[in-house]
Order: sequence, then structure tokens, then C-alpha cells
Amino acid sequence: SHAPNIQFYRNSASPAVSDQIGAITFTANDDGGAQSNIAKIYSYMEDETATTENGVLLLQVAEAGSLRNNLVIGSTLVSVNSSQRNVDFRILSDDGNVNLYSDAGNNRIGIGTNSPAFPLDVNGFIATTDGIVHTGDTNNTITFGTDTQSFNTGSASRMDISDDGVRFGDSGARITTIKDEDAMGSNSATALATQQSIKAYVDAN
Repeated sequence: SHAPNIQFYRNSASPAVSDQIGAITFTANDDGGAQSNIAKIYSYMEDETATTENGVLLLQVAEAGSLRNNLVIGSTLVSVNSSQRNVDFRILSDDGNVNLYSDAGNNRIGIGTNSPAFPLDVNGFIATTDGIVHTGDTNNTITFGTDTQSFNTGSASRMDISDDGVRFGDSGARITTIKDEDAMGSNSATALATQQSIKAYVDAN
């Protein structure tokens, strides 16, 4: 049990969905002397069925003269800015830096930044276990292994990079370097020649 205790009890013979359970309203006078609602906390019934009751708790704050739903805590969903106003949202770390920032006016999310320039703007590294998948074409991926990156389309590797070099297609030799070597004396099976090297070799032979 908890004490001291403030309890709001709605004693209803016919409970129903959306019944308001209780509210705390914070009011103040505006500069014209009128009483205005500044903030409100209230709860209502989401499901009145015995043993499976669900509730909702709302936190409202005045913006442009009206109370807005800045935070709604439901039984299956927690919603920030459900009134769809230009209300940004941020989470700070213990050193004051921004961990997560939602720019409502520009429809952008920042991770590690409070001024995202793109729909998702990350200031730092992105870690993924397996890879990156294109939303509109799930066969278009970039996958990762130990010291390996593979660029895939149509579920087949088109290029992969590893410590052994670069390979185009899913088979064949790997390319380890590009050489500017007119005589091509190294006779490498893994090096490509520059255009100048090829021309010089052809001209000389």
C-alpha cells in the first residue's frame, strides 16, 4: 500500500468506455484578468470489462490558448504530441547532450543532434548486426560479415569487399589494387591497370 494517498473514484452504476475518472486542472489569470486553463492531468476508461480493465492518462499543456495532448499514456500505446502540434521532443543524456530529438515542424528525427537535416539524421556511427534493407525492394541490401561488406540486388551479390580485396559478382578474382605500371611487369592476377598503363603497354608492344 501507498500513503499518503489521493484517490479519484468514479462511482458509476453503468461504467462505459471514455468515462472520465478524474482530473487535476491548473488555472491562472491571463493578462486580461480572465481565468485560463494552463495544464491538466486526467484519466479516462479505455475498457470497463471486469478483470481486463484498461485506462488512459493524459497530460495536457496550453498552447495558443487551448489545451493540447502533449503526452497520452494508454494501455498499449504511449503517444507524444498526439494533438499534432509543432511540439518537438527530446531525450538528454546525463551530460546534457541530445540522445534523441524529434523535430515536429520538419518531420525529422535526430540521434545525437538537435538539428536534424534529414528524415533520420545520426551524429555518429550506426551499428547493425546483419545489414541494411531497402524498404521498397527487400532484395536490395547491404549485408555485413566479419571484415566483409556485400552489396546485393536480386538476392545476389554484385560487389563485395573484404580484407582480400574487392570482387564484382558472386565469383571470380578479387581486385586488391589499381596499378599505373606501363610495362605490367608484376603480372598480377589481382591488380587492375590504369588506362594510361594499358595504352603505354599497347604502344610499346
